[in-house]
Amino acid sequence: MTILTVAAIALTVLISVTSVIRFAYRSPSLHVAVETAAALISLLAAQLLTVPTALLVEHITTVAPERLQELCTALNIAARC
Repeated sequence: MTILTVAAIALTVLISVTSVIRFAYRSPSLHVAVETAAALISLLAAQLLTVPTALLVEHITTVAPERLQELCTALNIAARC
């Protein structure tokens, strides 16, 4: 094992054995902060990784008319339109 692996294991054991750090589930304010940060990071990642619609021009497959009707029905049920 490398020194970094040993240090990570030691730090994990130290944190789990001692009560130096209050985890999110024991601290409501920290839980809110962690969840907010996670939401903001995921929104940022979604914006960075979004494909421009101009690139979505090539069809990669086709759907039979019967199957297309099934898909439309399922989408209407899911979207409640």
